[in-house]
Formats: sequence, C-alpha cells, structure tokens
Amino acid sequence: IRNLKSAFKTALKWGYITQNHYIEVKQVKEGDRFDRILTDTEIETFLKAIDDPDFRDFVIWALFLGCRAGDVIAIEWTDVGETEIRIWDKKTKRDRKIPIHADFKPTVERMRKTACRVFPRCKLESSVSHLFKKFMDKSGIRAMKLHGCRHTYGSYLAMAGVPQKAIM
Repeated sequence: IRNLKSAFKTALKWGYITQNHYIEVKQVKEGDRFDRILTDTEIETFLKAIDDPDFRDFVIWALFLGCRAGDVIAIEWTDVGETEIRIWDKKTKRDRKIPIHADFKPTVERMRKTACRVFPRCKLESSVSHLFKKFMDKSGIRAMKLHGCRHTYGSYLAMAGVPQKAIM
C-alpha cells in the first residue's frame, strides 16, 4: 500500500493521472506478530522442528551472537577465536567482538574449520529468512522474523542484568 500510494502520488505530480485513489487508503496493521522474543521452550521446540542441520546451526549462531542475518552469513572461520568471535557490523561499519558462551562453544568446536565462511551455503539474507519462516510455521510457534533472534539475544542479556549500554 505504501508503494502504491507513493507511485500514484508521483504519477499525479507528473501529470499522468488526475486523481490519486490511494491517498485515503490506510496501511494494514501487522499487530505484534513479529515484535516478540522466543522463550526457552520455544527455542527448543523451534530447533527440533528444523530438519536441515546446517540451518539449525545457523539459527543457533544467530541466537548466541545476536547479529543481523547478513552479519552471521559473512562470518569467516578466521574471525572465530577460542573465546570470542569478531563480527564486522555492516550497519555500523565497525568490528565488534562477541564472547563465545559456554553453551555455544560445543557447537562452534563441532563445526570448526580453518578456512572459508562458517555458512558457505547461505548466500542471501532473503534465502535464510525464507527458511526461517518455513521452519517457524512447521514448529507451530507463533511466527516471528529471523531478526527476532537478535531481539531474543538482547532480551536475554537484559534479563541477566547486563547494562543497557553494553547491550547496545
């Protein structure tokens, strides 16, 4: 609707049409469908529903690192140390280091290689978002977007008493 309103506004401005029929159309409200975090039980249920082991690992990395999907896709094994992972944040254009949590370390060690990207099969954010939605629907959990893993990570840090400035 937003795109149609803009296109018709431009068409009216350029003189292609005489009236914008979309000027009064309201944006559809999504509600809180995607504005949520996963509980411990939902995380367990969701991970069990993912029958693609590589994608399950991708989701685990997203949950334990709190990164955007594109940042997880871009991680290379040279960025993965013994105690922390260096992330190049494309949005802020700077490096940050995230400690490897004890519960996450076994996954990292099981997957560890010496070269290449951690997730070579994952090339586009849209493809991992599509898979995330597919398995979210399969799990029967009230849907959320892949970016919700980032919010889940931040919320769990806040619940653990980490200062807001550090989470930011």
